[in-house]
Amino acid sequence: MLAQGDARVVRVPIPPRLCGATPSTRIRTLENRVGRALTRSLALHPRGRVLEARAGDLVLKRYLVGLGDRLLLHGGGMYALDHGYAYVIDPVEGGLALRDQDVEEVFEYAEPGARLLVAP
Repeated sequence: MLAQGDARVVRVPIPPRLCGATPSTRIRTLENRVGRALTRSLALHPRGRVLEARAGDLVLKRYLVGLGDRLLLHGGGMYALDHGYAYVIDPVEGGLALRDQDVEEVFEYAEPGARLLVAP
């Protein structure tokens, strides 16, 4: 059982680029190719429960997130994959809940002052 009590479970399609190399590794490779630093940002898509790590307009990796009542990243998030869908648990209170290993990747990638874009 994924959720108990007041937690809400949301079914969403699994986004492409959910698995793969960390965004920090990918952006270093891209920066070495172009010879300059690229703009790092995070983009939140609330309907799909997806947080994207971006370099300019290029999506490096996507993360499934549970949506709370604030725009504050924290660990402890959970989701289950079932064929082409994911079941994401929205936290009862708090902010954006990512799996613990995903939070580490996002904090390593997002430099202080990185932009967070929120899609409608």
